[in-house]
Amino acid sequence: MKKHIEDARRQLTDLETIASQTERMERTILESAQKRLAVVEAELAHIKPAQAIGDETSTAKYTELLEERSILNQVIQRALAELGR
Repeated sequence: MKKHIEDARRQLTDLETIASQTERMERTILESAQKRLAVVEAELAHIKPAQAIGDETSTAKYTELLEERSILNQVIQRALAELGR
């Protein structure tokens, strides 16, 4: 009986460690996504939509940035949801 209790305590300790590591990683993901989003937003601010339509390179870059911004917003929302639990 004592062995079962010790095993259960050990498993709980392991789960607490995993939970702590997971939270730390979510915070790292959130911070990284927020930093990258700021860079993407700044780059988008420098490209005017009229310029983006003007040539293929600008159009491709503008489209990439819009897609990345969308993905980053999703990552941020998921991380916030996980941390809010």
